[in-house]
Amino acid sequence: MSFLGADAEFERRLHRHILSEAQRLMPIPTAMLGLGTLIVYLWDYLIDPQGAEITLYVRLFSASILAICAFAVTQFKSVRELEPLVWFIPLSSAIGTLLTLYLLEDGFRWGAGGYTMSFVLVALFAVRVRPVAIVNLALLLLTVLVLLLKGVSLLILENSLFFSVAGLVVGCAVAFQLESIYRRSFRLQERLEMESRTDPLTGILNRRALCEEATRRLEESERLSLPMSVLALDLDHFKHINDRYGHPIGDDILKNFVALVQPA
Repeated sequence: MSFLGADAEFERRLHRHILSEAQRLMPIPTAMLGLGTLIVYLWDYLIDPQGAEITLYVRLFSASILAICAFAVTQFKSVRELEPLVWFIPLSSAIGTLLTLYLLEDGFRWGAGGYTMSFVLVALFAVRVRPVAIVNLALLLLTVLVLLLKGVSLLILENSLFFSVAGLVVGCAVAFQLESIYRRSFRLQERLEMESRTDPLTGILNRRALCEEATRRLEESERLSLPMSVLALDLDHFKHINDRYGHPIGDDILKNFVALVQPA
């Protein structure tokens, strides 16, 4: 979701930041989701012991996929590689749950409420509102198709659709809140980082940031065997300007000088 006034470059940086946070946070929740999938099998057995003989394989397969995903998240070198998993993890869990409800005799009768969490999981993993809404709508349509194939009664159909639509709405609301929090915190983070690296008067790099940038450029020059040049500029007799005209005038001269020498 792009808010008014947000530039495209900021949106790209925000997207990378969200993916980076996902890579840091996802492994444990994904592993716990897989463990929860196995634990919920006890519910399958309680409501339909015969059907549970089949759903056991679905639960095991789903838990195995989630365990592999939890490990894979930690192995990616680039956050861009992670993006497909952000969608695959909650969707695979949702589809596994949907298939389980289909295989159990009264799965939708007793499990429609719990299935609501599938829509919320998409929001928790994917965060951004627009794609979350699109994916959840697709999941809702898939749910309707499975319900029709199952041939459930009208009452169970209405009940299941009510919980699914409620899950979709809650999922979008959760995504809206999460994206808003990420957006505000990322803006603050960038602002604090900029203030810690720049001179408040002129806006150019301060000494610490300049040393870091020079070190990075020097390493890059050595790695690529490319020449490197350094240009140093100095304002002669600047103390005389401050003493004669005052520091506010000196500040204006510094700002104008920086604006003059910066690339257009």
